[in-house]
Order: sequence, then structure tokens, then C-alpha cells
Amino acid sequence: MKKISLLVLTVLLGLQVHSQVFTKDTTAIIANDGLWTFGGAWGDYDNDGYLDLFISNIYSDNILYHNNGDGTFTIADTSIIEHAGTYTRCGVWGDYDNDGNLDLFVACGGGNASVNNLLYNNNGDGTFTRIDTGNIVNDAGYSSGATWGDYNNDGYLDVFVTNGNTTSNFLYENNGDGTFTKITTGDVVADAATSATCTWVDYDRDGQLDLYVANWDVNYLYNNNGDGTFTRDTSAGDIITDNQSSTGSSWGDYNNDGYPDLYVANFNYENNNLYQNNGDGTFTRDTSAGEIINDGKRSTGSSWGDYDNDGDLDMMLSNWGSTNHFYTNNGDGTFTKDTVVAMALDQSASHAAVWGDYDLDGDVDLFVANGSNYNNFFYTNDGNLNGWINLKLVGTVSNASAIGAKVSILATINATPRWQYHDVMVETGYDGQNSLNVEFGLGNATVIDSIRIEWPSGIVWDTSNVNAKQFLTINERQTCDDLCVWPGDANADGIANVWDLLPISVAFGDTGAARVNASIDWKGQFADDWTNTLLEWNINNKYVDCNGDGEIEITDVSAVVQNYGLIHSKSSSSDSYSALNPDMYFEIRSGDIVPGSLVEVGIMVGRDTVEALRLFSYAFCINYDPQYIDSGSVNINFSNSFIFRDTNSFTLVQDFYTNGRVEAGLGNKNQINSAGSGEIGTMTFFVTDNVNGIMDSIRWLPIEFCNVQLIDSVGQELTVNTFKDSVVIEVVGIGDQTLPSSKIKIYPNPATHNLNVAFGNLQVEEIRLINAIGQVVYSEKISKPTIHNFDIVEFNNGIYFLELLSQQGIVRKAVILNQ
Repeated sequence: MKKISLLVLTVLLGLQVHSQVFTKDTTAIIANDGLWTFGGAWGDYDNDGYLDLFISNIYSDNILYHNNGDGTFTIADTSIIEHAGTYTRCGVWGDYDNDGNLDLFVACGGGNASVNNLLYNNNGDGTFTRIDTGNIVNDAGYSSGATWGDYNNDGYLDVFVTNGNTTSNFLYENNGDGTFTKITTGDVVADAATSATCTWVDYDRDGQLDLYVANWDVNYLYNNNGDGTFTRDTSAGDIITDNQSSTGSSWGDYNNDGYPDLYVANFNYENNNLYQNNGDGTFTRDTSAGEIINDGKRSTGSSWGDYDNDGDLDMMLSNWGSTNHFYTNNGDGTFTKDTVVAMALDQSASHAAVWGDYDLDGDVDLFVANGSNYNNFFYTNDGNLNGWINLKLVGTVSNASAIGAKVSILATINATPRWQYHDVMVETGYDGQNSLNVEFGLGNATVIDSIRIEWPSGIVWDTSNVNAKQFLTINERQTCDDLCVWPGDANADGIANVWDLLPISVAFGDTGAARVNASIDWKGQFADDWTNTLLEWNINNKYVDCNGDGEIEITDVSAVVQNYGLIHSKSSSSDSYSALNPDMYFEIRSGDIVPGSLVEVGIMVGRDTVEALRLFSYAFCINYDPQYIDSGSVNINFSNSFIFRDTNSFTLVQDFYTNGRVEAGLGNKNQINSAGSGEIGTMTFFVTDNVNGIMDSIRWLPIEFCNVQLIDSVGQELTVNTFKDSVVIEVVGIGDQTLPSSKIKIYPNPATHNLNVAFGNLQVEEIRLINAIGQVVYSEKISKPTIHNFDIVEFNNGIYFLELLSQQGIVRKAVILNQ
């Protein structure tokens, strides 16, 4: 008798281990609405730590259920989001304005009607404001799915919307000010299909969110090019060639190899598909995974979740008009269909299936949305003894919802070290959204050996020896001031300008760790410290690697150019000055100056008595009075500098005409100092020809240095005498002559291939093109008195000056050639 009892007990224990126990809750309010529900989305909208639930209905009001924290729900008093008659298909949570509160986007229409979608901004007090301006809520479409994701890595969530009825889908870029811009070009918005659902996922793990769209036809996979555009992938394998009636798509790393795999639910009694990510940008359709790929029904929702906390992802599949299915992951790449678990016993017109730990007991619970006026299904997970960890991620440099973050953990389960990998993503299956929290099962592990978070910003966070069975909130690094690089701010003073050429010169050729997700966009980007530092600036060389490619080279200057003048929190508004030998001064080289004259000014350093010693690179600015100088005519040329070294030198000039300031710098690649005196640059500009009411017979045109910085090859600053000096230019013989230059038209300007000049009523006899150093590169006598056209392809790009010689006088205008 004892032997029989022991045998029965063993069998019962075996069943308990195999089949997790769920309790179907038929009394909860979320399971008793009896509506036509398509979507369900878990999200803690009021930040009380408990998951709330939004459900979308097509023939009645939507409902937001507030989690009371005691295992029950009530309908939230937020009537603004209960909107009837719009055929709402799904809602997705995401903090698009980074204020710490989840906002809500609702896709409307589907195949039923072409209607506007809905966007609700969370006010932070439990209420919402409906947004009614912008394309994002005024583009009527047959929308059935939507997903949030920061596809351009600017720290703000963008939204993609799928449309049915063979129409194009929508993509809206977040402007960062609470508004969105509709993207109208590119494959992602040009491909017309009957699309059902969509998911942002970095399937190739290159740091850029890619996009998958499930269609009632071949499905689409768009690879993010990293420049704000996408290319539709045509070589990824079966994932983009299988032609079926796809409704749900769910991404998850079911085989724990560190890459997200894909499960696709198909509707017309077709088998569903499981695609294994090969880790090289391609996928292989799994044909040996078991019944999970052989149960052809009218499938809709699908959702990965480790329901038994054993360390691998299981699959919930909802069907329309037949019993729902549940598949347990065997841990060897195959699945077993569980026919005993509660959710595998119910049949309805099911749609979304979504996981979330609503009662904070460490295991995931399940909500299933049902249509045709059936009650929804709600299953509470009764749990087991396995370990778990629940992580809430809060972005500070990345988007606040941390959507797009990648989380990997290492734990020893059943004496075997095992890595697991999860993405923070939005839409799952068909019209569903799982909790944004990252939930890992740990089996019998009591300690997590390692946690690694790769944030969308590129910041990587690691920790170790974390106890199991706890809820953790992990904030992205609160500031980038000490840890992050701002591309173009090579000297780490808080602003990108010509002075950043100097550390590039000193550290030229040094190498170190490349930045993760490197770009030259103006935002803080996490970077590992390099071996070397610049002692004179007291900065690590990682800051000098402006483009983040791991090498300090000439291409780093492009980041300075792109972000010129931009400021971040460490900047100071005051310039620094020094006043020691040698002299730095101007040398006026032009003779009599009249309206329209080209003025040439030498920029000099050192004299015969005191030379400049150990001169390697330099940067400075010059202030001038813009009312007396032609717009666009100011230039500084370094080719005659006594330290200019042809291909070993690089220069940058930025003119801020409206502010009356030009900034310029010269850097060198080789670490060779020079000594001497003479010219280090030439400044040229045209005096304006519109002098009526501005000038008398003589006027003073002040120009003066500011923020002069000269360095040697190790970055030590060389002090100079007389900075902020002033130079006076005498303008004589002007009188009150005024030429009708305002009626002259030059187009296009900038010019690319041809330049057209319309003379108006000016009687032009000759036309000349003059380069920035005063050389006439083109001249022609004019026979046609009204218009002239000439080819510019033989000339180099840059600033030129068009000189028109007429009976009334001379007119000079600045033009830019940019071929």
C-alpha cells in the first residue's frame, strides 16, 4: 500500500512540474465586459507600481482598467480615453514626451472603416489630454496596428502604424517638442499592403531599430540604414518570402542564443511559422519545433512569456473560433503542446494575448481579448518555487520608456550557466502589448551572475551577483557630463567650435575603443575611456574621437562642422583670453577702399624681435561690423600660413554674419612644431556697395581678435600679446553714390552647375568672377544687356565674388559654388 501511494505521489509531482497551474478568474471586472474587444495593453499609467490594462473595442467605448493593488481592477475615471464609434483596434503605451508618464496611441479602423487614430498625453495626475492637431491624429486610415520605437536614436519615441485594405502604412517622427512629422518617402511608407501588425526590433543587433510588418501576403522586414531611412530586406530568407495570411508577429529569443527570433500567426487555417535568427541578418524557418508550427487554425494573437520561470520562453496562441493553444518550451529548441493548462481549454473569438505580472508575485499573468461580444479571458498564474527577476528600465539619455533596450542575464540553472536575452518592445502578436518590464525566469538559480543592459543611447550598464526574486528599477546614467562624448566637443568645454581642432591636432592618430551606436548627432554618447589623456586639457582622448570610430583622424572634424556652435550643459558663456608675447595683429593690404572693394587683411603672429616658438595649431575668432560688409563675403584662407603643411593640415572656417563674427582654426596631423613670424592666415571681405545713409566720406570698419588660442604639439598653450586688438580701415571717396544693385538677381545661389545673372536696369559691360584670394578666374564682355548665363563646373567649390562693371559703376556680390 505504501508503494502504491508513493507511486501516485510521484506521478502527481511529475504532472505538477510539467503543467503550471493557472486560475481562470471569471469574477474580475476585466473578464466581464462582454464587448467586441480586439486589443489589450498592460501599462502602469499612474506610476503606482501596478500594471493597469487598456482594452480597445470596435463597437463600444474603450476601457482603461485601474489596478487597485489588491488583485482587483476598477474602471478608471478617465473618460477622455473612452471613445466610441471609431473601430479602435489596439492601444500602445509609450512615454513620447519623456516626462515619466506613459502616453497612449490608439490605432483605429482596421478593415472596417477609414478613420483618424487617437493620441492621448498623460497629464501625470491620472488624467489624459486628447491631442487633436497634427497628421498623427488626422490621417484617416484603415489602421489595425501600431508600435512605439526610437528608430533614429534621438531619445524620443516615434510611432509606426499599419493600415489594411491595400493601403500604405504611416510613420511619424517625434520632433522632441510634443509634435510629430509624417514621413512621406521611403520603402516603409510606400509599400501598399493589407498590413495587420508591426514591431520595432533590432534583429541584427547593430544598435538601430529595424521594422517588421505582418501582412495578408508576404511579410515585410525593413533594415534600418542608420541615417533615418530603411531598406526593405530581400535576402533574409523565408521570413520575407512566405506568402500567408499573417495576423500576429511576436519576437523573442526562444533558444537563448542572444538574438531575437520570430513567431508568426496565420489566419486562414494555415500553419504558423517559427523563424530562427541566424545571427547574420538571415532567418531559417524551423521545421522541427513540434506542434507549435503544425496547428493550422484561424490564429490571431501570439505572445512569448516564461510562464513557469524555468529560463526559456513559452508561447501563448489565440485563435478565432477554436480552442486557444499553449506551447511549453522544452529547452532544446522544441515545444510541447499543453492541453491541460487553463488557457488551452477555452474557446472564443480571441484576439490579443498579453502577459504581465499584475499582482507583483514574480510570475506573469495572462489576459486574452475576445470579440463577438464574448467576455475576455483573465488567467492568474499561481506560481511555483522557481526564481525570477523583474526589471523596470527608465531611460534618461535614451527614451524614458527604454523601448529598444536590450537586456542579457547570466544565471546558473540546474548546474549549467545560461544566458538569456530580452528586448524592451511594444506590440506583440495581434493588437497586444505585454508589460514594458523585463521579466526573466531563473529556475533554481538564487543569484544572477551578471546583468548587462545595452541602452538605445549606446550606454552599456553591467552589474553582477544580484539576488533573485526581486523587483528592480534601473535608471540609465543620470548625466553624461563625466562619462559621455558630445560629438564635436573635442576639448570637452561644452561647445563645438574651431577650438576643438586643437586637441584633434595634438592627439591625431591615437586609437581606442569605438563608441557603441556611434553617430555625430548632437547628444551625449557613452564611451569607454581610452588609454591616453591630454594633460593640458585634462581630458581623456575618447572626447577627441568626435565621430566615435575608434581613431582620431581628419573625419572627426566633420562632427565639429555639423554641430558647430551647439552647446550642452557643461558649456561656459565666457571666452578665455591671455596676454603675453609674441604679438598677434592685422596687416591691411588693400589700398583705397570704395563701396564694393575687396579688402584683404593679413593675420600675423610674431615680429622680427619676438618670434612665435613651438607653434603647431591655432584657433581664433574675429569680430567685425556686419553693416559695412557684404553678407557671405567674409573668408579666411590659410594656404599662405608659415605652418601650413598641405595634406598634413586641416582647417575650418565658420562665419556668423548676423552676429559679426568669424571663427577659424588650423590643425596639423604630424606632431611637428614651427618657429617664426609672419602670416598665419588671410581674411578677405567685400565692403558693401549699398552705402547710402550708412557711410560718410570716411568710415571706420573695426575688426578685432577674440578668444585666441595657439598650442604646441603636446597641447600646451602659447600666450600672445595684444588680443582683442582693433584695426581701422579707412574708406575714402565714397560720396553718396548708390547703384541699383537691389534689382540684380543671381540664381541659383548656391550654384551647382550654371550661374544666371539678371542685370535689371544696370547697363553691364563686363562680368568677372573672383575667388576668395582676389584672383579673377572668369571674365567676359557682355553683349546682351539684360541676362547672362555661364558654366561653373570648372571652378572649385567655395565663396566667390561676382563683379559687374557698368556705366553706372561697379557692383560686387558674393556667390557660393557648391557642385
